Amino acid sequence: MAAGTALILNHLLLLLWIDQLQALSSKTLLMTGVRGGGVTFPGGPKRNPDSIEWTFRRTAGGDSTNICNWYRNNAVDCTAAYGRRVRLHLNGSLTIQDLRIADSGWYHITIVYGWFDFYKKNIRLQIRGE
Repeated sequence: MAAGTALILNHLLLLLWIDQLQALSSKTLLMTGVRGGGVTFPGGPKRNPDSIEWTFRRTAGGDSTNICNWYRNNAVDCTAAYGRRVRLHLNGSLTIQDLRIADSGWYHITIVYGWFDFYKKNIRLQIRGE
């Protein structure tokens, strides 16, 4: 790989990393749930999205795990790890039932409405063990 190409690639990776840190630290909604209960995260501000994606991170800088995806004209695809505990609504909201302490962490929604028209939101969920 040429030195110029490597420099550009490193710069792009740095920008992506900075973008992820900013996304996790700014505009974060804090929510609380109770073990065994349920919680519904808010969806997007518009109707008729092209796609919806929910991901989870146990810690702010941790690895991202997919929860649910939906693409226009396709069925909702939720990961088996949540089983029947999750439900993705077509406005983008996500409901999780039978909350567990391990569900505490960072949730991220991305909704795409079209080219350069998207919505992103970060939610930090804390589960109490009552």
